[in-house]
Amino acid sequence: MHPNRMRILDRWVGRPLCGIVSGWTVAARLFGGRRQHREPGSAEQPSAILFIMLAEIGALVLTAPALRRARERFPDARLLFLTFPAGVEMLELMGFERGQIIVIDPAGVPTLMRSSFAALRRLRRESGLASVNFEVYSRFSTLMAFLSRARLRAGYHRFHEEGGYQGNLITQRVVYSPHHHMASSYVALVEALSDPPGREPCAKLPAADVLALRLRLPADADRSAGIWAAIRRRLSPDIDIETERAKLIILNCNASDLVPLRRWPQERYVGLARRLLACSPHHVVVLTGSPAEAPDVAAMARRISDARVVDLAGATSLRELIDLYNVASLMVTNDSGPAHFASTTELPTLVLYGPETPRIFGPLGPRQEVVYLAPLCSPCVSVYNQKRSTCTLNRCMLDISVDLVFDRCRRMLERSDQCGAD
Repeated sequence: MHPNRMRILDRWVGRPLCGIVSGWTVAARLFGGRRQHREPGSAEQPSAILFIMLAEIGALVLTAPALRRARERFPDARLLFLTFPAGVEMLELMGFERGQIIVIDPAGVPTLMRSSFAALRRLRRESGLASVNFEVYSRFSTLMAFLSRARLRAGYHRFHEEGGYQGNLITQRVVYSPHHHMASSYVALVEALSDPPGREPCAKLPAADVLALRLRLPADADRSAGIWAAIRRRLSPDIDIETERAKLIILNCNASDLVPLRRWPQERYVGLARRLLACSPHHVVVLTGSPAEAPDVAAMARRISDARVVDLAGATSLRELIDLYNVASLMVTNDSGPAHFASTTELPTLVLYGPETPRIFGPLGPRQEVVYLAPLCSPCVSVYNQKRSTCTLNRCMLDISVDLVFDRCRRMLERSDQCGAD
């Protein structure tokens, strides 16, 4: 299902459903007889915690500090995850087993409904369930948390903000702050599970050191050797690259359909690739992308027209993509999932930002850098508008020149002692 259709359903179907269910819960409390009461200050230790993150795979990486905090706070609780199919492989790399991952299929409305009901049937069998909703102002995920019968439900609440209506279905209400990195906000949701009722907003704590808690996926010698072998197989036989001297430079030129405005023009990537290849005979440019992006990436490879270009779009699993990051020397990417995947490694990465600010969703990692011109109209997409914009000319990306990006690439390679005297 296209992201815009999911946005429409969440707004025009999810909002009234949240209102109806909230009204029903109020009526049930008023006329349904005695209800269980929990004294303020009493602590509940959940037997299982459901984490909800559906649409953005890259954001899963940013949940790692919160998941680590949950394991520390609730060592005896079983951790579960609710996600879309695209998130399964990343969750497995993060240490979740397949039995802990509950998948909802958004391919169409019928499959969405069927898989959602199946997920709820499974969750309602869990005793002592709590939920943490990583989605900001999402009515669908809020309803799923409520219908799962989770007693404690942590989520972002609008309080006195306009918009973002989710009814009265969250028990542990946390402020969504546009002034803190999203990874810190995710940690606040976990901390909110320990707060007693009546303390609002929840999680009145200092921001967590999320950089120290970031997800790391270290290199494996055998897997790295396999990546080099795959690169050699795709190069022309007359090109001999020495592992010790070759520098793999990854260009990730696309972004998901969630926010198409984040794309730097493909012709700029073509120009950047040509300059990077010209600056050293040891440079190899590797193009990556999803299977859906493979035709566009193949066209880009033809336009670059150099024997030292390797097209891997649609040809790697997520695990193999991480392995590629562990042997590469540099990556340039739009603001998209690969920027966050690369932050699990030591790969120097240059991320191009435009319609969204890196202050909130910037990749975690000491070797990630950003290009962000910060025009007055940016950020124009955020959780407040479901990441939709009326912009038809993304000057924030168009004004990022090839010269600027190439200069940053050279400096990053030099700082990493990768470029030498080439």
